[in-house]
Amino acid sequence: MTVRFIRHFVSALPLFVSLISLLVSAPALANEGAKSNGCPWAQDVSLEVNGKTMTLNQAMFVGPASEAIVMDPYKIYPLVDQLKLRIVGPKGREWEASLTRLVSGKRCSAFYVGKAFLVSDLEQSPDSLILNR
Repeated sequence: MTVRFIRHFVSALPLFVSLISLLVSAPALANEGAKSNGCPWAQDVSLEVNGKTMTLNQAMFVGPASEAIVMDPYKIYPLVDQLKLRIVGPKGREWEASLTRLVSGKRCSAFYVGKAFLVSDLEQSPDSLILNR
């Protein structure tokens, strides 16, 4: 009976070793799909403006606030210091959406975008708007 137990144990040993190696390497495999800045929640966010859904990636929030991000026919101004997103439509209408910044550690920073609200219904030249009110 003891010889039989040893035979079963020896035959199951490679399976046991491969199972242990999979469990040890599982966290490493999960981290391969992580973002380059090491932030697991830094992913694209969606925003609906005037019936059109726009997808913004996290890199859009890093640039200077004075430069517009053009997503035809809209111009998007990420005002990170004010935690809001200003959207200017093709006819000069303005929308605002709130930003929520999530920070963890030194490298992990991401933004969520709230629902966009119309703040100016006047049709005017998009270049004549005052962005910092």
